[in-house]
Amino acid sequence: VRLVGSEMCIRDSIYTISKSDGISKTFNLDELDKNNIKGVLAVLFEDCGEIRDDIFATEYFYEKTLIKFTNSYNNCEYGSYTPTEKELKSVNSRNVDQVRFYGGAELALKNISINGSEEEVLNQYGATIGIMASPIFLGQLQGNLYFSFQTTIVFGGEKTFGNAPEPTTFSANTFRFILGSEYYFNKNGKIKPFAGIGFGLTRDFYEGSVSNIPFKIDGGDPIWSPKVGFLYAINDRNDLGFSFNYISEYTNNLSFPNDGTIIPLIVKSSYYNFSLHFYF
Repeated sequence: VRLVGSEMCIRDSIYTISKSDGISKTFNLDELDKNNIKGVLAVLFEDCGEIRDDIFATEYFYEKTLIKFTNSYNNCEYGSYTPTEKELKSVNSRNVDQVRFYGGAELALKNISINGSEEEVLNQYGATIGIMASPIFLGQLQGNLYFSFQTTIVFGGEKTFGNAPEPTTFSANTFRFILGSEYYFNKNGKIKPFAGIGFGLTRDFYEGSVSNIPFKIDGGDPIWSPKVGFLYAINDRNDLGFSFNYISEYTNNLSFPNDGTIIPLIVKSSYYNFSLHFYF
């Protein structure tokens, strides 16, 4: 492949570079941005690595600049394409861990059993914030496999539990911290389905009464949580995420004092959660 010359003066600021294999490119120095011109010349001169670094280091392009690179190319020791040291550094600088943040709203259906009673549902509403990362060491899995950490807080209004052995009314607020991993299918698509699993801790804060005896207590337990969902690409950087996750049953073995006696409050809980998150 050889450069045979430039055809100048097609009209002002418009030039054509033609190569002996029939490849040619015409461009307007007044209309193309400098990065576009750099890319065009780097492709045309791909078999002359010694001048490509100079091309990318050039700030402005004039007729004399094109003549200089044309003459340099004609005198080059041609070879098959190999990236230059600067090009390798540029590529490596782009190969970094992929990190994303997200936040959004939660609807939680908290299934509660009190002191061995049949389950009842307490509705909770709240918010989640989180961070997810796909490290470079994952290789081809980068962008498919993510590791995540999220914090969730949900609030539940006061509810009277008709199945409890004793007249019981309380509200429940819950904090959760979950470490997890998700696998995203179709990572370059408009819609990216995913499935994942998480492990973490939850803390429940109860305030209410049993047989008109007031209490305000809290308890926590480890949890695990499978989830599924999908991301919908709003644009190149942002996604809207819809997910459903289940939190396995856990037990808060609680009690509180009353006139020298201890009243037990054993609360077994599990969750069905529906989430709407914005990823950025």
